[in-house]
Amino acid sequence: SMDVAREMIRLNCLPPWGSVLAVEQSAGRGQKQRHWISPPGNIHGSWFWPSLNALSQDSTVSWRPLASLLAGAIMAQELERKRVSIRIKWPNDLMANNRKLCGLLVEDKGGHLIVGAGINLVSAPDDYLLRDDFVLSAIRLKDLMPNATPLSIWLHLIDSGRQRLTDLVAALTPEEFVRMLEARMAWIGRKVLVRKGEAAPFEAIFTGLAKDGGLCIRRGAEMEVLYSGSLLPLESA
Repeated sequence: SMDVAREMIRLNCLPPWGSVLAVEQSAGRGQKQRHWISPPGNIHGSWFWPSLNALSQDSTVSWRPLASLLAGAIMAQELERKRVSIRIKWPNDLMANNRKLCGLLVEDKGGHLIVGAGINLVSAPDDYLLRDDFVLSAIRLKDLMPNATPLSIWLHLIDSGRQRLTDLVAALTPEEFVRMLEARMAWIGRKVLVRKGEAAPFEAIFTGLAKDGGLCIRRGAEMEVLYSGSLLPLESA
């Protein structure tokens, strides 16, 4: 859906705030170009955002590094309006009942910011299909919202989310947003396993978020800020 959205933007067929919703995908992708299982009945959508700085009262601040966290925050808030309790797994997953419900992917090419979302609505991959052993088990939105449909949920997310995003960026500074978001983050203040690239995982304490959205951890006596990587709670890893 992101590729289709990008081509529509190139042809001037998709304005800012417009979106593409795919019934299924044959080449869905997640972080690091991992294959994303995309069967019919789930949500595979891409949403074209306008310039974030243009929405802000202060055009000198940069919201772009926070795009993934912004997307997670507004989608979490909109799902919670449907009475689904959501936590955000840094940097770009939404969790329900400590299991992965939604993955987000933000791409910025040629100044065009596209937010891709994959939501497990009617099906979720079995644990044995999750080839990477450093991932959470998955959950279906249908188990939490039996009457949900792809179109109804997607329209709710983008229609209400548009106003929520506009209000949020206009009212807060990036640093204020990050401090607010920490309350929604999974495992903050707890021991986690962290993996960077293909290196062996290591233990650390998730201490918070940097003002630009980086992951702040304490590893032994040292403090670090990460901008890529994966984490899991230590007790379930």
